[in-house]
Amino acid sequence: MVLSPLVTLLFLASIVSSTAPPAHFSSSEILGKAIEALGGADALRAINGISYHSYLYRTQSLEESKTPGIPDTGVASSGSETISYDFSGNSSEVVQRIDKTYTLGNFWNFARPNLDPVDVSIVVHGGSAGYGCYVKGNEHIFNDPSSAFGYTDGKYIAVTDISLNITVIFDPESFLPYLVRSYEDHLIFGPSTNDYVLTNYTEIGGIKFPRLVQIMYNENSLLLHSLRDTITINPTFDVGFFDGIPLSQIGSTFSLSPPSAPVLSTEYGAAEVFENNGNLVWYGPYPGSLANLTVTRPVPELPNLYHLDFEGSIYTCTVGVFDDFVMVTDAAPHQSKLVIKWVQEQLHRKVTHLLVTHHHHDHNYGAVDFVAAGATLVVPEDYTYYWQAIPGVKFETVAEGKPFKHKDSGMQVRAIWHNKFVHADDWMYFVWTTACPGADSPMVATIADAWSPGFIGYEFDHLLASQYLDLAREDHMPHDYLVVPIHGTPHNVTDLYELLGYAYPKYVTTDFLPGGHLC
Repeated sequence: MVLSPLVTLLFLASIVSSTAPPAHFSSSEILGKAIEALGGADALRAINGISYHSYLYRTQSLEESKTPGIPDTGVASSGSETISYDFSGNSSEVVQRIDKTYTLGNFWNFARPNLDPVDVSIVVHGGSAGYGCYVKGNEHIFNDPSSAFGYTDGKYIAVTDISLNITVIFDPESFLPYLVRSYEDHLIFGPSTNDYVLTNYTEIGGIKFPRLVQIMYNENSLLLHSLRDTITINPTFDVGFFDGIPLSQIGSTFSLSPPSAPVLSTEYGAAEVFENNGNLVWYGPYPGSLANLTVTRPVPELPNLYHLDFEGSIYTCTVGVFDDFVMVTDAAPHQSKLVIKWVQEQLHRKVTHLLVTHHHHDHNYGAVDFVAAGATLVVPEDYTYYWQAIPGVKFETVAEGKPFKHKDSGMQVRAIWHNKFVHADDWMYFVWTTACPGADSPMVATIADAWSPGFIGYEFDHLLASQYLDLAREDHMPHDYLVVPIHGTPHNVTDLYELLGYAYPKYVTTDFLPGGHLC
């Protein structure tokens, strides 16, 4: 008979943790006291199945936050969750099902204007023949919420760590498990801890169970808050309750993938997969390649300004080539390596600057690759702290009214930051024009998320788009200029005026204010 996952983790702790509490108990003594505190080995062995129902389920985003480093953006603003385990078999591998439904926070209305709720069921089987399968719904913000995603990841991604890189920490007085800690190598935060915190124990059938479950990242960021109101020991599960989608139905799922046990990948770390999945933006392995890259120069008068569009990716890239510098924005993970390689192979140059539109990790988790290649990050001076853990990082900074700017004989760029953008406190946009423009000279703006023309169905959030135009008007951006978005395809900004019914002044290029005269 199999012990519950909680007790299994206790035994794992004896393998991965050798630090004893102040009383200097041995590992075996700690485990013995913990098992007794939970209710005793006999009571635990009598569990053939269990279901935990949480009537309160809320999650927060650190990756998509407004304030860099503060999880102030809601993902699941309200919801419920039931987690069920089957221990009736002879195997020690996990057999689990998660059923949850939740309402999305307002941040996500750019992809789901009606904030359609998430309603999913996930089946997980451990072992060499195991798999993970969404048998109902999906957690991909751009997908139809009613479509079943099906079998997920498998051979591409590490969702388990065979090194058992976890530690269980116990309450020194009660000896009940307090938290289960995993260790991650986060490419922005550096070495990080991901804690599954267990408190507010209650006794049911002679066994103690935690009612309050939280996820705490790096000991200071609360990402999940869940309160259990019903715990059922040895429930009767319907036949097929823990089954994945039948093989005959795989063709109707989004993933189209067969069941496959997870294996480790050096390309996709646990930190990246964990946070992207929790933020509804985990799309699986990056699909782009240099073979499916389309490169254009969208403005004839700016021949050294390139737009890179990778087939299958929703992130584009702007590259500006100067006599002395090569500047890139943004740094979508994995795509970042391809951009660096393209600059080396096609331009025979190195990237010198990464212009960071904002800190959201789907846009700039690849910043570490540019820093490793020698690039300097261009960010607002108030937010350099966010990137300090990247080894060897260097900065050029921007402040309100003091843009970063650079020019050569043919082109110039300015990085503009205002301390008022609702999407992210460190959000910037970048303006490109000729070295000495006239009133009618072309201007280009690289922007992220405020408007994504050509990204069909997800072009813009009205609030973000309107606020961007308010800032552009404050900066005296010209009435006519090209927007080169991080999502989508280049469009003239006049299309946005029409979409919003926005009456924009007839400014010309030479009216532009931030950083002083352009010529």
